[in-house]
Amino acid sequence: MSEPSFLELFRSRWQDIARQFWPETPRQQLQTELARRDAELGRRQNRLLLLRKRIEKLHHLLMVREQGLKQLVALVSKTPKDADLTARLQRYERKIELLRKLLEKHERGYARRLARLRQRKQERTELRGCLFSGSLPKPIDEENDLDYPF
Repeated sequence: MSEPSFLELFRSRWQDIARQFWPETPRQQLQTELARRDAELGRRQNRLLLLRKRIEKLHHLLMVREQGLKQLVALVSKTPKDADLTARLQRYERKIELLRKLLEKHERGYARRLARLRQRKQERTELRGCLFSGSLPKPIDEENDLDYPF
């Protein structure tokens, strides 16, 4: 085991033990939750960017294929009796239709993920507002707790 991995393991175990004896305050819990959400938002945003790149490539491919289709239609209109050319045109049209459906599917997925990202950002903003406003939940004092057994 390398030294950095050993130190990381030791640190994480030490933190687990320390949390058992000294639980986090509500403020620390909120800060931990904010850090977790920040990391999650970063991952979601990166996945959205990759999906957007894929969608843009599909748009470009569709545009190229549609221009090829126009050329093929022009060629078929000049020689309408060529059965091979007509079959090739039909296959090309089917491929373009499949590409459109794939693009539509990716666009719907992108819209769904974007809405979820915005919702998560809003939740994070609300948590951050709680942290800065100081409106953290107060710890229950056992002596003032009505359910305290003594």
